[in-house]
Amino acid sequence: MADVKFSELSSLSAAASADVLAIVDSSESASKKLTIDNLFGAVPVNLAVTDVTQSTSNTTGSITTTGGIGVSKDAYVGGVLNVFGNTVLNGANTNIAGTTLTVDANVVIQSTLTVNSTTALVGTSLPLHFRDTGLSLSSPTNGTLDLAADTILEITAPTTNVIATTAVTVHTPAISANGTVTIGASADGYDVTFYGAAAGALMLWDESEDSLIVRGATADHATTSAGRIVLQTNQAAVADGDRIGQIDFQASNETGADALLVSASIWAEADDTFDATGNETELVFATGASETAAEQMRLTSDGKLGINIATPASLLDVRGTVQVGVDDTGHDVKFFGATSGAYMLWDEDVDDLILAGTAILSIDTTTDSSSTTTGSFHTDGGVGIAKKLYVGTDLDVDGTANLDAVDIDGAVQIDGTVTVGVDNTGYDVKLFGATSGKYWLWDEDADGVVQVGSTLHAGTLTVGVDDTGHDVKFFGASVGAFMIYDQSEDTLEIRGPSADATTSTGKLLLSTALTDINDGDVIGRIDFKAVVEAGGTDAILAGASIWAEADATFSSSVNSTDLVFATGDSDTATEDDFLKQLKKNRQRDSLLKSTQHGPHRDDLTIRLESRKARDYASEGQQRSMIISLKIAQLRFLHEASGILPVLLADDVLGELDKERKNNFWKAVGQEVQVIGSGTEVPSMDTRGKWQMFEVSGGEFFPQT
Repeated sequence: MADVKFSELSSLSAAASADVLAIVDSSESASKKLTIDNLFGAVPVNLAVTDVTQSTSNTTGSITTTGGIGVSKDAYVGGVLNVFGNTVLNGANTNIAGTTLTVDANVVIQSTLTVNSTTALVGTSLPLHFRDTGLSLSSPTNGTLDLAADTILEITAPTTNVIATTAVTVHTPAISANGTVTIGASADGYDVTFYGAAAGALMLWDESEDSLIVRGATADHATTSAGRIVLQTNQAAVADGDRIGQIDFQASNETGADALLVSASIWAEADDTFDATGNETELVFATGASETAAEQMRLTSDGKLGINIATPASLLDVRGTVQVGVDDTGHDVKFFGATSGAYMLWDEDVDDLILAGTAILSIDTTTDSSSTTTGSFHTDGGVGIAKKLYVGTDLDVDGTANLDAVDIDGAVQIDGTVTVGVDNTGYDVKLFGATSGKYWLWDEDADGVVQVGSTLHAGTLTVGVDDTGHDVKFFGASVGAFMIYDQSEDTLEIRGPSADATTSTGKLLLSTALTDINDGDVIGRIDFKAVVEAGGTDAILAGASIWAEADATFSSSVNSTDLVFATGDSDTATEDDFLKQLKKNRQRDSLLKSTQHGPHRDDLTIRLESRKARDYASEGQQRSMIISLKIAQLRFLHEASGILPVLLADDVLGELDKERKNNFWKAVGQEVQVIGSGTEVPSMDTRGKWQMFEVSGGEFFPQT
């Protein structure tokens, strides 16, 4: 051992790894140092303390020191290791074999940390820091890594990547994201599935279809099997006019101004203040052009649909033009009534408006008429009425009134000219008196007036003269009811009684004299024709008609009636007319690639007892009509050319009864050559000189 005095020891200015013992001399201003090598040389030392006092702090236990301890070899702690300062583990492999590791201060791990016990606890008041370039957590035993927190597990990083080769499953009641969540990238997406509580219920973003799919629960024809999207308001108290859900349609965000606007929307709007029993809601449809979408259609809570109106007054309320079809291409429009068989039909085939069954055209406006263009109803053409016409007030006729039968039960006031018949063609005019058997008669046979009673008047009764007329007025039994020929308007007006009821309507009644009315009987008719001319022939024909036709045999409970509208054209179009039409419509025909005017566009309508054969005739009746037309054509060609045509009859008798079949052979006659086919041969009495062949296997076999 070297001979060194304590007083000669140098000051400890900088501690080194070999300085294991420091002695402080109170008389000196600095520490003195003494090494094991100075004291003992290279002699191994074992320090054993038999005191078993437990340590509860840095000043208790069998060994205490106010300084640090350096251990160059392994250190073993048989009990709990409590470190209240920083713990630096610089070993390549630091093993902690205890069941519990409790750390109440910062722990810095600069190498490998291996925990071989069941649990490692880190004090909740202090953070656990991993200061390596990366963090790897694994569980080689069962392949599951568990991260558990009592309230919140927080991962903070500029970018957090979760990479799974199979699937990522999150078992949690709720997920909260306080930032943007992006799955995949543009043109490289992934399926995202959200499952519901019921089996089979899910919401799927299908990346292969670029579609969002909402699927209901697995159920057999139940409401729960339907996929549902719920749009819900966050308004606690929903008031009238509040929107409780909305779907918007718009373009992607572009530089342009209009592209950012909502171009279409569907939203649900409260129709009243909501309460425990009321949730009246309207559905609104909105569209736009270059502006933000505005309301165009609304479905109210009571089932009314309004188009261009926010408060529809009926089940369907359209405020604007309604168009069905286009010019020259129409469609049938049919409206049914509450009574069976009653309907109104616009028939595009015949360009007719038809009221069928018990359907009635009723005009409630009380606008009076003073001309042919005024009043609640007026037409540029004539009106044909098959039944009675009742006029509640004045009847003004500016032209000639041709009345085949007039029944007037009330007073008649004539302030102008009344003409019955024409020169050289008259009609009886009979006026009854109040006493039985008394009447006044213009007898057209006798060309005189006969009054059964007191006087006899002979001569013509004329009210006014040509171009200067007078009113002729017939009053009814009710107040305000009359028929008047208004000479100033040249109009016949019928006015109903002065009452706020249906009886105030002016009515023109056309009645039949038949006491037994059968199906097809005409019970009233209005014809429209030109004035009777001396030299004309077509002018005296009816150009249009309206008649009422019985649709069944009348009884005490049946009066089914059809209203028929008829028009005619007695002039055949000339070649010059066709050329004018072709030139006029050349541009349209070129676009349509079809000639729209000409005789090839005409249709032949066949009627059976005034009704369309195609609608009312049986199959046998329709076939009989066609056969009759063909035989008539044969006869016409024969008479016009002198040549008897050959008649080709391909199974024309298939749907005819025996009587009609026999009539067919008789109508054809013996002189006409007929080449026919069928499934049965003519009867013996109508067969005539026929050569019969049986066809079998594509060959003809003569029959005797």
